[in-house]
Amino acid sequence: MANERDPLGLDLRAGNPILTEDDLLPMHEGWVEGYYKRTPVTYGVELQFLFPVLFAGQPDPHPNDGRQVLVVAPGTLEYQIQKLVIDMILVVLRQVARVPAWRHLGGIYPNARVIAAMEEESQSIVRKERYAQWVVEAAPELLLRRDPYINRYKWVGIKVKSSKRDTTFTGHFDPIADALVALRRFFRLRLAPSTSLMVHIGEKERDSDSYDLCPVWFRKFCTLWWFVERPLFLLSHHSRRINGKCLPLTKHSILHTMDNEQLAEAIEDGFQRNEFAPLYEQMHYILPETVLTQREQDEVEFIWRAKDTKQLVHQLLVQKMELVAMADEGRLEPDPLLGIGSLGFQGFCEGAVPNNPSAHNDGETGTIEVRNMEGTLDSTLILNWVTVLVRLYDLARRGHTGDIMSIIYKSKGVYGGLDLLRDLGLPDQVEYFQAKVNRPNYMLERFDNLFVGPSRYPSAFGDFFPEFFQPPSSQAPDSQAPDSQAPDSQAPDSQAPVSQAPGGETPGGQVPAG
Repeated sequence: MANERDPLGLDLRAGNPILTEDDLLPMHEGWVEGYYKRTPVTYGVELQFLFPVLFAGQPDPHPNDGRQVLVVAPGTLEYQIQKLVIDMILVVLRQVARVPAWRHLGGIYPNARVIAAMEEESQSIVRKERYAQWVVEAAPELLLRRDPYINRYKWVGIKVKSSKRDTTFTGHFDPIADALVALRRFFRLRLAPSTSLMVHIGEKERDSDSYDLCPVWFRKFCTLWWFVERPLFLLSHHSRRINGKCLPLTKHSILHTMDNEQLAEAIEDGFQRNEFAPLYEQMHYILPETVLTQREQDEVEFIWRAKDTKQLVHQLLVQKMELVAMADEGRLEPDPLLGIGSLGFQGFCEGAVPNNPSAHNDGETGTIEVRNMEGTLDSTLILNWVTVLVRLYDLARRGHTGDIMSIIYKSKGVYGGLDLLRDLGLPDQVEYFQAKVNRPNYMLERFDNLFVGPSRYPSAFGDFFPEFFQPPSSQAPDSQAPDSQAPDSQAPDSQAPVSQAPGGETPGGQVPAG
């Protein structure tokens, strides 16, 4: 029943007395759990794909696909090619999808010096609220080491990051859908096995100090993830379970791979028993101990005894073997490194990935990055996946502890991804993912289906698409743009490239050169 303290009538502690903020303060000095926060859940998506490039005079391997590729002069520098690909994408995002987008030039939100170096249109969106801008950046790490189609096209890895979306807004997904429709309608885009769909989940408003202290809801989320990670992986392509970019935490994290003696030491490095009492009580509201092994109980206890967020998330990193070039011999050697698994916390907590000063989002956004899903440009898949993650995140924030315990209990038996969706109260997602998991080989790349087809998602663009670029001609590309100035006043070694329709003329919507 709704009351003065809980206007929604939600007893979040499974029958326990509802506590006020004053009640919570003595539980841990300086810690106030945002117990009845109703701040909206927000999310953002990161799209990854490979963009094809042809050199002037090179035959078009897919002449029947009238969508755009970039045609450049032989010898064009790599940074020029990347810049022109980004420019083409920015044109479509800005002028067709009508979303505010800029080129990625540094930090997650650029400083004044970086903004001053942007072109006029990018500078014009600086006045918008932080993270209301879309970001486009080159991603060389998406290129395949052994690409069977490297001789057909030159490839440029691209990441397109959406603005922060507020789930309480009507039509919060519409800009993402419009961007996907536009990109797929204009360009040939390839979803190689190296690509992923990254989803960043967070809150509209946050207290960074409380995040650093590892709030109770975050411990609940990590505990819940520890037991539903396997069912969630069953909703994505089977290759994701061994993908180095999203290794399961329950198999590859430091927390899981340390031996029992090391785990006992890690637990003792956290809160002492007398300090742990309030959290111990919270932990047992959601933990069905009778079905958990002693090892599982110890791993969960570490999650709840960690003194702060950084101590917790450091143990949720995974050890990866990366190939590193040996300077003296020029060969590649495997080198163990700490990396991010199925969850990334670099936006949630400063210093979440130690010894990684290049991380551009170091606790800036307060978001958890979920990395399970394969690369996709399918609006329906993205929307359904976001719906699942938002529900799971919100369950940890303010769900009934009995519901959380029930899910953990069931996960110890025969429990699949669809079972989890039913328990989350998502019947539409059950129907969608039932159909998806019945297509186990839909990601197989073949030359005839190398590119994602035009979207069938409803579009509000009408007849604008056919007029935006000139239709491709059947003649080979032979036009070149005049020399352009390279960054830092360094002149390029070759003529600057131009964007062209495949095998034809420069498109009418030619991307800007600067």
